[in-house]
Amino acid sequence: MNRKILVFLAGIFVTLTSCATSVELYNVGSKQSFPLNKGVELLPTEGFIILGETHYDLETQQVQGQFIEAMVSHLQLENNFSVAWEFLNFPDQKILEEKFKLYSEGTLNFTNFLQNFFSQNPVGHLLYEPIFKATSKYSGKFVATNAPREWKSKIVASGLSGLDSQYIPQNMERGSAAYFERFLSVMGNHAPQNKIENYFLAQSYSDAVMAKSLVDLSEGQLKFMIVGNFHSDFGHGLPTYLEKVTNENVLQIRMVNLKGLTHEERIEALSDDPKYGPRSSWLLILNR
Repeated sequence: MNRKILVFLAGIFVTLTSCATSVELYNVGSKQSFPLNKGVELLPTEGFIILGETHYDLETQQVQGQFIEAMVSHLQLENNFSVAWEFLNFPDQKILEEKFKLYSEGTLNFTNFLQNFFSQNPVGHLLYEPIFKATSKYSGKFVATNAPREWKSKIVASGLSGLDSQYIPQNMERGSAAYFERFLSVMGNHAPQNKIENYFLAQSYSDAVMAKSLVDLSEGQLKFMIVGNFHSDFGHGLPTYLEKVTNENVLQIRMVNLKGLTHEERIEALSDDPKYGPRSSWLLILNR
């Protein structure tokens, strides 16, 4: 992409991130709401925190950085935490650590950092810089968790037998019936019916790989995970796999941006699902 265009888009991003966003933590069980700086005092002080997000939502990614900073600052965890991201693949962990060091030192800008992992569209991921800034500011470790797309594509094409067994973690198993039911409701009209099972196996595989990578590669007292909320809602995906491979605490926080929603949509976003129950034990609410 033309360098002038990159600079122009980066300028737009900086302008947009300066906009104020109201943030609160909501305890689903007690139905109590707290300002961010007070809510973090009520959360676990160690273990894994899964932030279930909406991808590519500017304010959501901005608040992720604020949340990480608030937690790390409150617990004084400088150099004692990790941040993991669904969009990075664990075989790239070594290069991630090398490039993140350069980024933290200020010798590599974020666009060039991203080009190491998203050569086709680094600009499309610029809005995720707040989580990298927060990790760098407090000297945390950044972690890659997912499997390469080509591995998952082999599962879609041929099932698990299509993937070399060395790439299948021991914790791999098909997701639950409820998880499949939700998956089918979303994917049913977007994939050939004879491939739905393989698509779900690939989804389950992603969760299993991310869980194992989180345990194997994360360090510190707290480990944050940024993942699409479908992987974490109702505890059906990543949380289930993670709880099976660690004895540490696993907390889910569902991020909800209410901006632009109708009154009815807001009520639905903040309510339990009539069939599956609470989406998460805590909500991180934007723009109430």
